[in-house]
Amino acid sequence: MEAMYYIPIESERGFRMLVFRFEHEDGEGAYRNISYGDHTADTGHPGPANDLPDWLISEIKAADPRFSTYCPMYYIRMSFGYDEDDDENVIFGFESMKQAYAWFSKSEVVNMQLPKGVHLFAYTVPEASVVKLKRQVVFDKQAATRI
Repeated sequence: MEAMYYIPIESERGFRMLVFRFEHEDGEGAYRNISYGDHTADTGHPGPANDLPDWLISEIKAADPRFSTYCPMYYIRMSFGYDEDDDENVIFGFESMKQAYAWFSKSEVVNMQLPKGVHLFAYTVPEASVVKLKRQVVFDKQAATRI
């Protein structure tokens, strides 16, 4: 059984989880459009293809034998009901504050907040609309509620 590292929130719409995300007030994340340091797989900041847990790799391979040449984000987008090229509704965040601050250093957070207007926001998201990777989560923006 997989260990639970988050607190599920029961609501009238079923179980939801808290997800944290560094972004601007308008929802634009700090991941694509802001220069904040050396965030590559070599520095412990892998893209989703290099951050997949083993169970998800097995699931994707079973669903699509083209996995070795097929971006796993296509699979994740389609599992949320979106076109394989829809980048707007599938976004990244963290399942805990510990995970968020392991990704961004203290100095990066200060650099993002002050001059760039990026803050840490929390969302509630249905569990079915979150894919937990090893160091980050991917979630369906349309299913999420900023709190």
